[in-house]
Amino acid sequence: RRAAASRRRIVAECIVRVAQHFGCAVVVTVGAAAEAVPHTRPPRVVGSSTNAALAAALGLQRPQYQGITGVVGVLQQRLDAAGMPAVSLRVGVPHYLGNAKHPQSSAALLAHLEHVLGVPTGHDSLAEDAMRWRSLHDEAVAEDDQATAYVAMLERDFDQRAEASMPSADDLAAEFERFLRELRDDEATGDTGDA
Repeated sequence: RRAAASRRRIVAECIVRVAQHFGCAVVVTVGAAAEAVPHTRPPRVVGSSTNAALAAALGLQRPQYQGITGVVGVLQQRLDAAGMPAVSLRVGVPHYLGNAKHPQSSAALLAHLEHVLGVPTGHDSLAEDAMRWRSLHDEAVAEDDQATAYVAMLERDFDQRAEASMPSADDLAAEFERFLRELRDDEATGDTGDA
């Protein structure tokens, strides 16, 4: 365990030194992990940054994990300590597909990378390949009743989580009322928001 932790620290320190040497403005790590997600839904990309301002500007999460971490966690901590902003992006790929390609996940990850860096990634060029592989995945699942039932269960779970993360009608109404109140207050004070 100590040897692995030591190797992670060494790798992280080397990356920090290279990033400093080249004057990188930000370091972005990307990765994928096999997860219990359906191939029939848009891949979910999770992004995080230890830098509060960067996380807020890009709509990313702040890492919450406090235990033993992998190389990405160690790297983010080292970059943060060095004053260098870092972002980690990770996409989940359907674990039941085994080693099959999943260009839909690659395209989703590249789209998020494009958002973070503001640099075109060409993720749209994967659309045709994604459709072809989606068809192959659909066919493979359809040939196995257990796989079909399992994917249906994953779809229900995915849809429930997506629905739960959406704001309720009451939340939207409250937010809209707050917006209208602020708008009225600005009009009353003559503040038009123009600088």
